[in-house]
Amino acid sequence: MSVHVAPLMLHARGFVNSVNVDKPLHEMTDAYLYHIVVLINDLGVARLEGLEASISHQDRRELQHKLRAFGVRRVEWRHHGIEKHTNLVR
Repeated sequence: MSVHVAPLMLHARGFVNSVNVDKPLHEMTDAYLYHIVVLINDLGVARLEGLEASISHQDRRELQHKLRAFGVRRVEWRHHGIEKHTNLVR
């Protein structure tokens, strides 16, 4: 029998540059700039939901880079009622 475990939901937090994001989550007590829930479907499409605060273009690019490592091919979100997306794989 083969078992494939795929992440379907992620919670992303954006910290200032000086935070070590490799330590365990329970040790990460630093204040964060934003947090967002990421839902990933089986087609590799990630939906960003519930952005708290604002995210810079640079932070969005870094988030997309990290999501691509999870197999995400496309990122979708809504901004002021307008659906938007970015293709990570062409």
